[in-house]
Amino acid sequence: YGVCDASPVLAGELVQVAILDGADALYIARHEGSRAVRIGTPLGSRLPAALSATGRAMLSTLSDAEVTDLVGPDATFPSVTDPSARDLRGLLRRLADVRGRGWALDAEESLPGIVGVAVPLEGWAPGDPQLAIGVGLPAAEADEPRIDAVAAALSDAARQLTNPFSAAVHRD
Repeated sequence: YGVCDASPVLAGELVQVAILDGADALYIARHEGSRAVRIGTPLGSRLPAALSATGRAMLSTLSDAEVTDLVGPDATFPSVTDPSARDLRGLLRRLADVRGRGWALDAEESLPGIVGVAVPLEGWAPGDPQLAIGVGLPAAEADEPRIDAVAAALSDAARQLTNPFSAAVHRD
């Protein structure tokens, strides 16, 4: 929680940590932030990883072949909102975007009115479960500068939470 409190951007946000559990993002921890209105997925909740920013952040650490093995070559996903990824091809396109920019975006695809931004967290040891850290923003407040600022703050937080001896710390 100290990493979030120390960040001028994240201190006010509800920041969530999820673990990849099969093809789902399972929400396991949260920093409540100082905002009066809290937007987030309840602890213990699951969302299809294909639909949420935290889920896509975790899936982005896998190869396309590993994602296909995980969800199945004929996978279809619940259409929660109109922009939701509905099939494997749509998911793989979104994951290519995540890998290219370094962070995941859920533009009202898992919950109407909520824009999610997330980054993967590197494990401390081989075999550690894949985690991600993310923020949900009210869509009305999620303009490009705000999304970019949250993504940068999450990336910084992820670096601080990564094993200092990991190769991930030395990327960039």
